[in-house]
Amino acid sequence: MKYIFLFFFTLLLIYLSCTEKKQAESDFTKNDSTLITISGLDSAALEAAPEWFKNIPESDTVYYAAATAKSSRANIARDKAIMKAQVELAAKLRSAGSPKGADAGDDTSDELDEVIKNIITSKQTQIQEGKLWRVYVLLEMRK
Repeated sequence: MKYIFLFFFTLLLIYLSCTEKKQAESDFTKNDSTLITISGLDSAALEAAPEWFKNIPESDTVYYAAATAKSSRANIARDKAIMKAQVELAAKLRSAGSPKGADAGDDTSDELDEVIKNIITSKQTQIQEGKLWRVYVLLEMRK
């Protein structure tokens, strides 16, 4: 009897963990089209955007990337916007040149870890649009 209870309890835990994961995944992926750049914003979202999003700073010593995303949950919108901005930073790094040793086929994971540690969220704004949250983020990384 004890083993049957443990078996069903384990199945219940597995089921509950899977449903939470599916819910989080559906929240995260259902609005993939909301990962957009400034050129894809509608006029209301562009008007509500902070000035630093409309005019991304430029510097000789820092890479900047700005992005926006929306979701029914503010934390998911923030994560989506940060990931979009990280993709933009990666594109800027790739165009500037690969990390040391990458061309030689060396393992650059330690160097990439150092690069990732240098990325900071310098500005963030979140706005509620009806039932959805829109988050604007500005990431920066020293060159």
